[in-house]
Amino acid sequence: MIKQIVICLSLMLSVSVSLASASDSARPDLHQAIESLDHGIKLLEQNDPDAQKAIELAATQIEYAIREYGYHSAAAYHALGNAYTLTGDMGHAMLAYRRAELIDPRDIRVQDSIDYVRDQVHISVEPNIPNRIRAALISWRGIVPRTWIWAAGITLFVFAWGVFTIGLFSAQSRRARTVGIALLVSSLFPFTALGYEWSHEHARAAVVVVHDEIVAMSGPDDSIYDAVYSDPLQSGVEAHLIETRDGWGRVQLIDGSMCWIPQSAFERVIPESAIEQCVQIHHSPLWSLSFIRIKS
Repeated sequence: MIKQIVICLSLMLSVSVSLASASDSARPDLHQAIESLDHGIKLLEQNDPDAQKAIELAATQIEYAIREYGYHSAAAYHALGNAYTLTGDMGHAMLAYRRAELIDPRDIRVQDSIDYVRDQVHISVEPNIPNRIRAALISWRGIVPRTWIWAAGITLFVFAWGVFTIGLFSAQSRRARTVGIALLVSSLFPFTALGYEWSHEHARAAVVVVHDEIVAMSGPDDSIYDAVYSDPLQSGVEAHLIETRDGWGRVQLIDGSMCWIPQSAFERVIPESAIEQCVQIHHSPLWSLSFIRIKS
């Protein structure tokens, strides 16, 4: 019960942020969804049997506002994830939280929510060494804004060429050249970090299992191939999609193991329609900055 109350409080906070930043076109439907969600939370606190239906309705309304009005923000996806969490749908909750993380990886509430769902999802595999290294390489996302890293790279690059230029008219041209090379090399690190983050999220399609009791197979056919694990995969398990074939997807779990599961059992963190149309990045001509609009 304590955990439910904590989630409710987190949800109400994210709701207030959503309403504060909503566009005029999205506000009416989002406002209706928030009212439904507030009503469902009150019923939940009163142990009313209709609470589940009210929260499920609110989740449907929030998802509609996101899809039909293009209201893609970390706050909206976080509210959607919280609604699904309260209904016990950990798969769609994790999917919504991961989409919120794409938009704002520095939002502590989103990270806490992701950690909460991961604690609820029962999976016995542990990250292998390559996945641990990948996680370490993008660990800056929750600390440093992308804009700061982008600005640092540009600043170092400009200073490098400024030093080179000064060296042309200076008696200490060798020292200037050395400093300029050091600054130029240093400017590559921020760009490399941003490039790796992009490749991590886009080149390897992140997916989330959204149905319970999914039997992972060793091949794309459950009548021919054997099960890979002794226990089925649960809703909320995260993986990366390697390939698809005949209605099946070959995915890699965090321990590096591969298996095949039905395509209907998972959804992409970045929807396929967004991949076809590209993920639109706002406030910058490059992919590296902070607001991602996910088209669905």
